[in-house]
Amino acid sequence: MGRKMGSYITGILVALVIVSGLYLAMQTRTTTATTRMRQDDKLESLPSEKLRGIAIDPEAGNRVEAIFALGNNPGELKKTVPCLAKLTMDRDDVVQIASASALQTIGEPAVEHFKKFVDSEMVVETKFASSAIRAIGPACDVYLPQVQRWLASDDTKVKTCGVFALQGMGREAALDSMPGLIDCLHSDHSASFNLQCMACRVLEKLGPDALDAEEALLKLLEEGNISTKGWAAICLGAIGPTASDVDISELLHGKLKTSRVASEYERLLIAFAHLGPEGAEALGTIREIADQHRDSSVKSAAAFAVWQIAGDSEEALGTLRGMITQDETAIMPIETVGRLGEQGLPLLDELIGSLDGHSPAIREAAVVAIGNMGPAAKRALPAVTKLLEDSDPLVKGAAKLTIRDLNRKPDEDKKGRKKK
Repeated sequence: MGRKMGSYITGILVALVIVSGLYLAMQTRTTTATTRMRQDDKLESLPSEKLRGIAIDPEAGNRVEAIFALGNNPGELKKTVPCLAKLTMDRDDVVQIASASALQTIGEPAVEHFKKFVDSEMVVETKFASSAIRAIGPACDVYLPQVQRWLASDDTKVKTCGVFALQGMGREAALDSMPGLIDCLHSDHSASFNLQCMACRVLEKLGPDALDAEEALLKLLEEGNISTKGWAAICLGAIGPTASDVDISELLHGKLKTSRVASEYERLLIAFAHLGPEGAEALGTIREIADQHRDSSVKSAAAFAVWQIAGDSEEALGTLRGMITQDETAIMPIETVGRLGEQGLPLLDELIGSLDGHSPAIREAAVVAIGNMGPAAKRALPAVTKLLEDSDPLVKGAAKLTIRDLNRKPDEDKKGRKKK
């Protein structure tokens, strides 16, 4: 899931705050749950009915692998798709990720088979529907009118479902839903801060096309809580310089200089990475943060911002080099190296070293980072291939995708299509 990217400035940078949450959630899995997972060569050959039985059994040792197998062998879609849609809201974070990935693998053929959840008046089934839509993506455009009705709901939980679905539906769906997204930013309900942050995630990906939301974002930047202020900053950075009287770079630089909390630093640094060269006035402050801050996520975000503003990958890699071997704090630095693409190749040996041992989350982060470098990192193929026997199914899944990326032709994109 974490591998799906748009540009470096939209779909990738958001991972510094959000996708990392998935990796950190994976780190917190109990040892018992991890050891229960095992390689089962016969799993793929089981009928879908048995796979569904394993998938819904919280005590099954190969539950996650069964869910992945359902993505490749769904059998009766009218039974498998609703099952997977429910599992995307499971209490186990890893089950959620695996189920969303399985739905994504099935793709468009799955769309009609969770319609009963879309049409339901029960909030829990609306949650199932929104999660399935987010996983499958733009193929669910047929449900956009219903998603927009969710956005207009007076129920914050239903409204949140609408925003969650939009996170996967693509640019055109988000643009068409702009009034509803802006309304989410204005919400003053006591339980709405999460809704506001989620709306910002959608708006961030629109970049300058989210300009209509600037006024609401500026208000949120000043009046929101620590989370909503940070997300408002990210969106304002993504929108970039505007014709308004507000100097976004100067405004955000002032916030950066008075930050005290790591999450504040991270989000403001992501905002400056969005601004790129337009944020040059803050470069000195950002370099100081990269050099002196102790938090690996903050230092990683600072390194990436320096790269986006100054265009110097060597400086960014110098900041990241020592951090990617620091065990459990290495996830964000590893991800950031991968986001540099081929320019991260000087640290390929360190990434290969992270594939051996460490936590499953670090192994996955490292293999994803290598895949992001593409065919230029092909010498990592033997080490990546070993992960096909990894005890963790998410690591194995990431390894399969990376092997595909390392073997693709230089003139192909990640989906095997010829680059134009």
